[in-house]
Amino acid sequence: CVCVFDMYSSVSCTIPTVRVLPAITMINVIRLPVIMMPMSLVAVVTSSVSLGRIRRFLMKPDIVEYVDMDGEPGSLSLDNVTILPPLTGDEPILKNITCSVTPKGFTILHGPTGCGKSTLVKTLIGEGRLSEDSGAVKCCGSVAYISQEAWIMNATVQGNIIMGLPFDEDLYNQVVEACQLRDDFQQLPEGDQTGIGERGVNLSGGQKQRVAFARAAYSNRDIVIMDDPLSAVDAHVSRALVEDCILKLMAGKTRVLVTHQIQYLYHCQHVIEMGDRCINFAGEPPAELVRAAKEADRKAIEEEAVKRRDEEEAKKQEALERGSTDSTTDTQSNDDNDTTGAVALPAQNDDGATVIATQDPKTPKNKTLMTKEVTVIGGVSWKVYSWYATLGTFKWAVLTLFFGIVWRTSSVFGDLWLSWWSGKVKIFGRSYEDTEYMTYFSICVGAGVFLNALWQLFLAFFVLEVSKNSHHSMISRVLRAPTSFFDTTPMGRILNRFSKDMDNMDTTISESLRQILNMSLILIGTIAVVIYTSPFILVVIPVLMLMLRAVYNKYVTTVRNLKQLEATSRSPMMAVLNETLGGLSTIRAYAMSGHFRTTHIIRAQAAAVPPYCGRCCQRWLSFHTESIGNLALFVVVYMGALIITIGDGGLGITIPVISLAITYVTATTNAITFLTRTAAEFEAS
Repeated sequence: CVCVFDMYSSVSCTIPTVRVLPAITMINVIRLPVIMMPMSLVAVVTSSVSLGRIRRFLMKPDIVEYVDMDGEPGSLSLDNVTILPPLTGDEPILKNITCSVTPKGFTILHGPTGCGKSTLVKTLIGEGRLSEDSGAVKCCGSVAYISQEAWIMNATVQGNIIMGLPFDEDLYNQVVEACQLRDDFQQLPEGDQTGIGERGVNLSGGQKQRVAFARAAYSNRDIVIMDDPLSAVDAHVSRALVEDCILKLMAGKTRVLVTHQIQYLYHCQHVIEMGDRCINFAGEPPAELVRAAKEADRKAIEEEAVKRRDEEEAKKQEALERGSTDSTTDTQSNDDNDTTGAVALPAQNDDGATVIATQDPKTPKNKTLMTKEVTVIGGVSWKVYSWYATLGTFKWAVLTLFFGIVWRTSSVFGDLWLSWWSGKVKIFGRSYEDTEYMTYFSICVGAGVFLNALWQLFLAFFVLEVSKNSHHSMISRVLRAPTSFFDTTPMGRILNRFSKDMDNMDTTISESLRQILNMSLILIGTIAVVIYTSPFILVVIPVLMLMLRAVYNKYVTTVRNLKQLEATSRSPMMAVLNETLGGLSTIRAYAMSGHFRTTHIIRAQAAAVPPYCGRCCQRWLSFHTESIGNLALFVVVYMGALIITIGDGGLGITIPVISLAITYVTATTNAITFLTRTAAEFEAS
């Protein structure tokens, strides 16, 4: 701006009004693109980095579908198969593996730890990586898979068992009885309708495995592959699962059980014994192995009987020691039974620990363990703003406001000085030479640049302090949170707080705050200039402010609710993604990829609706604020023409000053729109 008018004044002795105001207008027009250019360059660089990451992710090889599914349903076989590490490497894990299982029979795969049993069964369901010269893998028919660590969905117990299939009450009851889940349903507050949190946080390890057993049995698949699920349950529960579920309920299915427990070998028709990354034996269990299995089963039964007898004696002894205390407690409980109380349901889980489910009769039952994300209705309270200000410390807030006001004052004074220069107006009772005008104008512009840099620097310190303190506070709260918080809070919600919400604190809110302060100072300067040129506009300004306030209230209410909907709709999308990634092998084995893909698409579409509606609201805001800005421009032009016609009454208002006011109002129309939108975004974020 200084260079433009310096060069013009050096060529022409005077700067006419018809040149000054169009020049200021054009400079204001190009100011926003110049300001946005660095931000645009940063956005381009960030986008290119993000696109590169997405491209590298999408270019990674997909899972190779090598399983041959043509053949008799229930048949399983591997013919000279060489299995490589999951990701990279050419050193085989298992080499030249050849084996088959009896269709519709019971096969046990056993061997020492680390010999490759899990790798072998994952290869059967298509989760392995084979060498190029590897032989064929046949898995004919539908598959049910039980992993070593049971995968549990964030749904009810019944929803985890039926897993999207139609509900068959008779089959469901048979499955529940065979999988020893009836007693567990009595422990849970809502029975099989009790909500299970992410990763099955309110179930023991044995309960989760029995739910996985029930899912496999209810699915009624041709092939059931079980990767050592019995290690998480007690001996008596393990025996009941084998006898009632695997041998009876799943009879007629091809069953492959990976286990370390040899006592069940005499139940199977086929056994595969693995050694050091190879198969030592495959076929019918030999007689000596059957005898060893029966002997191990007999010893396990005896040990279990002794353990139960010792537990019963310990309970009786404990009851005798506290007999008087129990009788007193029972009396007090009977006295209070008509007023209040809690029903305690003692039971034992699969790990032998006593579980007491306490439920207050006056408390309504909840079918879901996970807490719902709270959506605040109404405006943001001033406590939130004061909390935000305290995070940035009082020192940086005061310095930012002070230098922002001084910067805008120098900027407005520089424009006024330029208008006085073009009209050769006497200032403070004297006239100035062009060189003096240019000198003082340069001082104003230089001071404005310096002060602008200062207030931007102090604002950066302020928002940096806010982000640092808020992040430290979140980390501290999470590290000190009780275990129940993680049991009842979806992981997607926690990730959302540390990803999107912290990004809002670091970028969106800080940039919105900068723009709000900037546009507010510009708007205040414009109002001051307009009042100076047209004092009568003081009558109209309250009306215009009321109109803007009405538009802002309607817009901010809508945007605030949309932002809250956006935040609450993103967490379920993140939760289902996290849940899906945790059970990919099980999902693919059950051929449920399409179901979970559809679920994720539905939640992603739900998360995309609030941002789209927000864009529509921005168009609505632009129309109304520009209409109000045009009305303000009409009032200023009309008042300026009236002052020129009837005189300014000795106020020293000249045509250049009125033209400057018109230029300010024209430039302020976009500023009002941007300020309203940014303030609403700031409050909503």
